[in-house]
Amino acid sequence: MLYLFTRPDNVAGRRQCEVYFCFQGVLKMKKFIFTISCLMMCLVTQTVWADLTINVTPEDMSGKLNLSSQGAVKIGTDRTFTVTIEISSSAGQKYEVKQKMEEPLRNEKVELDKNAVVFHTLPITTSGSLYADGEPIALDQFEHTLYSSSDAGDGATFIVAYSVVGSEPDRINAVGYFRGTIRYYVVPIRGSSIEDDAVLRVELEIAETEFKAQISTSDYTKDKITLSTSDDKQKIERYVEINLSGMEGKNYDIFQEVKEDFKDEKGRVISKGSVRFFLEAQKGQAEYTSYIPLEGTSQIYSSQGKTGEDKVKINFDIDNEKIEDLSEGVFTSKLEYTFKNGDKEETIILDIEVEIAAVFEIEVISEDGAAGRLFFRSLKDKRSYMKEFETREALVKVRTNLNKPYIVVQKLDSPFINKAGDTIPLELFTLRQEIDKKQSGEIVFSDSAPLELGNTNVFLSDRQGSSSEFKVMYTLKVAPEIRSGDYFTNLSYSLTEK
Repeated sequence: MLYLFTRPDNVAGRRQCEVYFCFQGVLKMKKFIFTISCLMMCLVTQTVWADLTINVTPEDMSGKLNLSSQGAVKIGTDRTFTVTIEISSSAGQKYEVKQKMEEPLRNEKVELDKNAVVFHTLPITTSGSLYADGEPIALDQFEHTLYSSSDAGDGATFIVAYSVVGSEPDRINAVGYFRGTIRYYVVPIRGSSIEDDAVLRVELEIAETEFKAQISTSDYTKDKITLSTSDDKQKIERYVEINLSGMEGKNYDIFQEVKEDFKDEKGRVISKGSVRFFLEAQKGQAEYTSYIPLEGTSQIYSSQGKTGEDKVKINFDIDNEKIEDLSEGVFTSKLEYTFKNGDKEETIILDIEVEIAAVFEIEVISEDGAAGRLFFRSLKDKRSYMKEFETREALVKVRTNLNKPYIVVQKLDSPFINKAGDTIPLELFTLRQEIDKKQSGEIVFSDSAPLELGNTNVFLSDRQGSSSEFKVMYTLKVAPEIRSGDYFTNLSYSLTEK
């Protein structure tokens, strides 16, 4: 007795029937051969092409969706990879193409956040309707319809673009090598069974970006910044600029520490707070946006996980009031910048130098508030009205940090003279000085005395050559015989070391 068995199989869109047979009992040879021959003629394997087939082709033709085929995707960057889907149809009925993430992307430790990879569709040749062609959709484990054919069920070709959204670090919950699978299938609208399907293996490697902090200074170096009290140099911006990168998805804090006191070669120390600083940051949080003393250790910046790159500028200047009594010299210290992310730290140290420039200067201010001018007005008019005398006052200020005694010298070039050559006698032009008890040094003319032509010492400093100031009262008397008019002379002051 002959038994016949069949087993359906679906391979590459073909329907195939395999035939199995056996016989039982003993038959005559002729009959057996005849029976087998008849069966073999009638029951050969047959191939029947399906009505709907799906073909899925990644852009690199690799047979898998490798999102890191061009190298690991670094946090802070995006990567897009496409898959072409081609539907062949001869069924004459409407169908849909669907997608489902059957195995989520995961590594040996954790499952990747579903929002890390998104997808959307792009048309090539279609007569139906594309879905997921607007805002990108998260690659999750839900079933998503990608395409719906026309009523005639025509074939179609379209693209699905998959993007790793590394530029939004909040979407990336882990780094490493991840694997998963996507299943694509085509389903007739009137039926419930899958007509054909295809599976793609998905691979993705995500790597952290390398943190970098690059420092430059106003000295055009990486390791030194110089500040000076010199007037011309103080007009120049003094700063440390830090360019940060590789902070995507991570919070970095910057700490600034003054490692030691500002000292010169003689061991002298400038007072704390003599140097000040404030910060500017393009994106992150700058902690000090107005000048504060540079001392100790302080957190000066936080990226707050909001930015991958930033530029931080630390501006410095000298508080002249705190160093005005300090003698000239160069005072040095060290600044340490520490960049912290959790338990990770990176440190950069640079030198900071404060130059106290030599100061040896004098300033004369009249009671009118003008520098370099002293006016005696309306002493005698055309109606022969005449004042007996008039006194004008000048303030003389000396600033020095040389720690050397000095003398203030007054020089009178000539008597008062007008354009006609008339002069006012010197005995009518007198001076007297006053000095506050808080000031150091010694005035020469505490009593009134006539001025003399040439150089006259008017002030002697103390032995330390301390800065000081004093007043000079100039009195001009007018005699009846002096003609009306404008009279001029040149009176100057200078400093000289003893």
